[in-house]
Amino acid sequence: MNRSEMFMLLLGKKPWTDYEWDKRSGITRATFGNNRKTNGKKIKAKTLEAMAKACGQELSQDNSDQGIKPNSKDALFSLTEVNNSIQKLKSRIKELEEENKRLKEFFSKPS
Repeated sequence: MNRSEMFMLLLGKKPWTDYEWDKRSGITRATFGNNRKTNGKKIKAKTLEAMAKACGQELSQDNSDQGIKPNSKDALFSLTEVNNSIQKLKSRIKELEEENKRLKEFFSKPS
């Protein structure tokens, strides 16, 4: 799939608003709005990567071995499913790190 097709496919995977896409992918709402208007004709590969990650998938360029750059009009992409248990573990590690930080701050305060 080319970049535009991949953008439309990823948008169709989740019924999120541009605001939700922004929160989940780190890509601005304006970027989503602008690319919706043009059906993703000028979407960047990095944006597609962030969208795929937000959907629990991994984006890969199928023809990079031919010297085609990711943002080229000739670049072709596909998606692979990311192991959900790895995603859950990473999320849990982040939660525990944040909790650990709060506990350290709590116990380091003078009584």
